[in-house]
Amino acid sequence: MPGLYTRKGHERELRALREAYDGKIGEVQAALAELKEENRRLSAEVSFLSAQKQAVSEAMIAAGESKKQMEAELGEFVRSEKALAVQAAEKAQALLEEIRAAYPDRAETARFARFERRLDAILSGREDAESAEDAADAVPDCGARKEFDAEDGEWKLEQVLETLGLADD
Repeated sequence: MPGLYTRKGHERELRALREAYDGKIGEVQAALAELKEENRRLSAEVSFLSAQKQAVSEAMIAAGESKKQMEAELGEFVRSEKALAVQAAEKAQALLEEIRAAYPDRAETARFARFERRLDAILSGREDAESAEDAADAVPDCGARKEFDAEDGEWKLEQVLETLGLADD
């Protein structure tokens, strides 16, 4: 059995194995370099997304605080406006009671009711308001005819307010 293994054959086999080994090592090192590069890229992306998440969280917290503040301000504004409206309604009601007490006559009360409807129509801007002549007829005989401009068919609001004692408000 001599001659099965020769030194040259053995070296040739070792060289082939070494080249195969070196090739595999090169492939593994190249794959490792690619994985390291992908890991670096993914780490950067994770950092970027974490920063974005933090920014969104901070923005949501700030928006929640702003919402609470705006709701509080709105609530205070609504309470204030409601109080003003109630105060104005109470003052108007008291004034109306004074006027009705001063003019208890049924005919005058009916004329004053027409006057109230006309005034309401003028102030609300409704198109179905009574004509100027009807409004002139609706003026109670309380010296208020001077507040009504027969030519324009309209009330002089400043004079009406002065007569009713509301001009200084």
